[in-house]
Amino acid sequence: MGVIIKKICVFDFLLYNFAKINVMKISTDPYGNLVLKEVFNPSLLESPSGEICFVSMRDGGFEIEYAGRLVRCVGGNVEITEIPKKKDLFF
Repeated sequence: MGVIIKKICVFDFLLYNFAKINVMKISTDPYGNLVLKEVFNPSLLESPSGEICFVSMRDGGFEIEYAGRLVRCVGGNVEITEIPKKKDLFF
């Protein structure tokens, strides 16, 4: 049975790529914090004001996409890259 995700803006993309989605492991620690493991497909976080952020694991590290920037955190190093704006394919 599928999981219903509220207010997801990339629903069509998820349906198209559903067969490729890996299942992450979810648990809590002794302090009640949510622990996510094996998050290889991007997870979307949305604030009450509508801001969004994508978080995923890559090559032993993490990637965070927010406000047109990609932040890569691997082996204690942090790299911030501007994401180029996509060109309109119709013009």
